[in-house]
Parts: sequence; structure tokens; C-alpha cells
Amino acid sequence: MSFDSRTFTPPNRTKPLLLLTWMAGVMATVVKASSSEVSVARILAVRLLAQNGPLATPATLNPNPAMQPQLRTSRLVLRPFDPDDADDVQRIAGDVRVAEPTAHVPHPYPDGVASEWIASHAPAFRAGTDVIYAVTSADTGELLGAVQLAHMSALHRRAELGYWVAFAHWSSGICSEAVGAVIRYAHNELSISRIVCSCLPRNTGSERVMQKAGFLPEGRLVKHVNHRGVFEDMLIYGLSLPGR
Repeated sequence: MSFDSRTFTPPNRTKPLLLLTWMAGVMATVVKASSSEVSVARILAVRLLAQNGPLATPATLNPNPAMQPQLRTSRLVLRPFDPDDADDVQRIAGDVRVAEPTAHVPHPYPDGVASEWIASHAPAFRAGTDVIYAVTSADTGELLGAVQLAHMSALHRRAELGYWVAFAHWSSGICSEAVGAVIRYAHNELSISRIVCSCLPRNTGSERVMQKAGFLPEGRLVKHVNHRGVFEDMLIYGLSLPGR
């Protein structure tokens, strides 16, 4: 089963993007976007999506739990991870340049963790809580990174976005291309209309990916994560899609 993210038509209905105050049990500094930023983000979101008829209302956010589809773009194939990917995951994500600016990738990357992580993907997909994609080159099949939809909620039609890409492919547009494909899949196939994403303030590359995808700044969680022994802030971005 394959979903081609290159072919889409503009949505036939839109609603204004909503700026929400993010509260997570700690005090956040709310960042307000200007009307021009809202307009730009709305245009980016509309261009990003393909909407075919009314949004569905599935019991879970996985209408076909037996099969995770491949997603294709002009340069990429996004597919489920395979156990044979474990060594490449440890090598790529274990690169200190990739791991250090992220809040959740361990460093050093312990032996066996990649295999355990990959083994958790299929049960999470069947449960409709997470969808994790291996980002690969359409030409060579090389593993380039990962994109994940986590903590998916059928009731709230929302998910959290995460991603990492091999250092050699930074600033190539690979991450933005993969993120765009996953957002289209989430909206068109899973009826997700709200996605949130976060990063450390110094992770400017990750922040740019969010901005290019149409996400808006919604807040700053102060001293929110213990990042390798140091409490650091987290920037919160959100994307409200047509149908919200």
C-alpha cells in the first residue's frame, strides 16, 4: 500500500488557525503570533494538504491497523522500520551532532536500544497511538532519518511530531520533505487536524523545519527538561489544519 504525497488538490474548506495557550503544569511564556504570521502559516498548511471530501471519524486514528503504508515524495520513500535498520539507527542517531541538540535521543547510544525501539513500532501502530517512519532515499534506499507521530488521540484528533536526520543530510530539505509527507498522511488518512512539536531553543534547524511546515510558536516551557544533567527550556509550536 502506498500514498503518493506529490499528488494533491487544494482543500475545499479551511478554518483560521487557532493560537492556543500551552499549559503543561508549568509556567510557560506565551508567544503571540501576528496576523501576518497566522496568514502565512495558514497558506503553508493549505498548500501542504490534500483533502478529499469530509473528514472521517474513525474509532481510532488507524483505519487499517494491519498495514502501515509507504509514503513517497520526489526524493524519498518513507517506510516502516525493519529490524535490519538497527545498526544504521544506532550509527546515525548516535552521532553526537544529531543527538546532542535533541531532547530524547540518548548519547552515547546504547547497544540494543535501536532494536528495542524498532520492535515497539508495530504494536504502537496497531494500537493507533504512534506511527514511525524510516526516511530513505528513493534512489538508493539509504536510511536518512526518522519521522514520528506520537501520542495520537482519536478523541482530540491530534498528535505530536518528532524527527531526526543524518548529519550529512542537514540543510538539504530532506527533513522538511519528509515532515510534509507525514503531515499530509496524518490529515488525509488519519483525520488528524492538530499537531504539536517542540525543540530546545538552540536547535535552530529543528525550529526552521517546523516554521517551513506552517507551525506557529505557541509558548516556551521554562527549565522543562533535564537534558544531560542541565535543565533546559523547550519551545512549543503548533499546527491547526483544515477541519479543526
